[in-house]
Amino acid sequence: MSPSIDLARNLLGRYDGPSPVVLKWKASPDVVLSDQGPEMLGRIVVEENRTLVSLWEEWYLDSCSPFVHAVVEAATATCRHLLARPTRALLGLLFGELLTWTGWEPRRFRQEIARLILQGAVAGQAREIMQQFILASSYLGDPRLAANQANWAEVPQEAKNRVFRWLSENPFRLLEQVYQEGRGWTMRPHGHDNDEVQAGQGTQQQPTALVSR
Repeated sequence: MSPSIDLARNLLGRYDGPSPVVLKWKASPDVVLSDQGPEMLGRIVVEENRTLVSLWEEWYLDSCSPFVHAVVEAATATCRHLLARPTRALLGLLFGELLTWTGWEPRRFRQEIARLILQGAVAGQAREIMQQFILASSYLGDPRLAANQANWAEVPQEAKNRVFRWLSENPFRLLEQVYQEGRGWTMRPHGHDNDEVQAGQGTQQQPTALVSR
């Protein structure tokens, strides 16, 4: 334990004021003041099917802090280990909450997706959802498109090969992101003409409702 953490624990133990933040942390210091804290909160997210915002509010956590990043990664890893027997709630949490979290650093996001791809238990509905998620992701996209090669450069070759195999077994049409008036950024078949498509120059890409990464 670092000296600063030890000091924080001592200060918490001596506190007898009314602050709800300090009282919350004082009741469960290991959650926020130990190396196991992120894993503990990550398990809470999965076991209780929590939204990240509700967890940050309950524990008074800064959503931009490194600690919060570690919590999200721990929760994602917990979901990954449960994919052998996925439930609708688990898939919704993983692909609708954790992997769409806006705080992901692109490189770490791609690393986590690679781990999911290489998870031997991924099959059936979980694999189909993952395929669609990957194809629609602005951090990855369809690996068959030349425009996405840079996104896949950090992904291990074994993971890329597996995605190519998935696509050959159950092919999806080539997809690309386009901007449509009144709809924002969405997906369409690659090369498909659409009079509503806008150039979108100078506009940051906003993903569809399916994904945000």
